[in-house]
Amino acid sequence: MVSHTREKLIEVARQLFAYKGVENTTMSDIATASEKGRRTIYTYFKSKREIYEATIECDSEEIVKQLRSVVGEAKSAPDKLSCFLRCRLDMFDPQNMPSHRGVTIDSILNLDFNRIDRVRRKAISKEKEILHEILELGISDQSFDEKQTQRLMPVLQFILQGIDLSVANKNFEQIDIDASNYKKDIIDFIINSLVTNKITEK
Repeated sequence: MVSHTREKLIEVARQLFAYKGVENTTMSDIATASEKGRRTIYTYFKSKREIYEATIECDSEEIVKQLRSVVGEAKSAPDKLSCFLRCRLDMFDPQNMPSHRGVTIDSILNLDFNRIDRVRRKAISKEKEILHEILELGISDQSFDEKQTQRLMPVLQFILQGIDLSVANKNFEQIDIDASNYKKDIIDFIINSLVTNKITEK
């Protein structure tokens, strides 16, 4: 019961933050929307800042959960990396991602870019762990070229964050990128730059 109430408060706050913005959301708003009294809210959270941080933690965990799920379904290292990249790119693409818990990513980006940036930052270290596992698997089973893989490891996060920024700014046309096909192009380029000749020839 305690856990359920806390989760409901986080979810209600998350939706309010997305639709109204953090600054325009009050603890009274959260109490009203959750049908809980202010006293109940303060039992779980000392301040709006604390509930704000809880929503960020919750969203970052959701990102990592989805990534691990899609990666776990793939067998080979190239397939795992392809699934990871596709899922990761879809997460912050408002055209291809349906509403999540009733709130679209686009609404979050438009109202509170700082919040979604915090979510990304929180998830980065966990994303890196998943990526490292995939790339190490590719090296160990010789499906990935070791030197190329070692080169990619430190820069892939920069690539992903750069793409996130372009999605947020909606500036694909300005940088001469085909918005309808950029994900496939990026994934193909990364995978093809890693796979060994032995795999390519199959």
